[in-house]
Amino acid sequence: MRSRALAVVSLAVGLTAPTACGGSPRKGPEADPVTLAPSATGTATGQPTAGTSGPPSVGPSPRAWTTPRVNTGSGASLQNRTPDDLCQMVWSPYPVRIEGFTAAQSDEPVPIADSNISSEDLARSGFGTVTYQTAPNCTGSGGVGLQARKPCAPDTVIGPADPCAITPAYTSQPEIPRPGRYTVLVTWRLSKLCTDSSGPCGGLGAAADRPVRAIWPTRLQLNACTKWEPNGGGSYLSQC
Repeated sequence: MRSRALAVVSLAVGLTAPTACGGSPRKGPEADPVTLAPSATGTATGQPTAGTSGPPSVGPSPRAWTTPRVNTGSGASLQNRTPDDLCQMVWSPYPVRIEGFTAAQSDEPVPIADSNISSEDLARSGFGTVTYQTAPNCTGSGGVGLQARKPCAPDTVIGPADPCAITPAYTSQPEIPRPGRYTVLVTWRLSKLCTDSSGPCGGLGAAADRPVRAIWPTRLQLNACTKWEPNGGGSYLSQC
């Protein structure tokens, strides 16, 4: 019985025992002070602690939206005209981006009459191969009306009042070009960034926070003519 009583007394050491008259409590041995680690999110006042990072994220981080590119097969067609018989302006009924274009001669050239070339040169002349390429601008000599002030290069955005410029050029030029008419088929790849279902964006499920880029082909059939300057001034390519 004596050993059991000693065990009970030893367990009670260090516990605070109230006094019978409400005086100061009797304390056992004091515990070591505990130093609290600084908060990972801030101090006790709620202000951020300098040099500390935020709390770890809960769950996987959201993935950034990558705009898909969808071949729709159809969209805006292009329109064109020439202001000066040398180059062509190209535009669309609503803003689109040019992804690129290719041009190839589609038919055999057709001879045309040109009184500015001598009979001797005409007898030794020959046809070349013609294409279309970008031009720095196409504004016309008068500088009035619709004007193209940029080339039809990839990533160029065009619209109803903002055309781009292309011009005919030889890919193979004979020593003496024969007066003739060439037909060139220009195939374009256009695109539009869709944030709704208007125009070529229908059925793509595009939204402001989930845009989709619609892509489609379209064609322009253009002509170019080899002509001669008067008085033996030489030949040049122009609109027909």
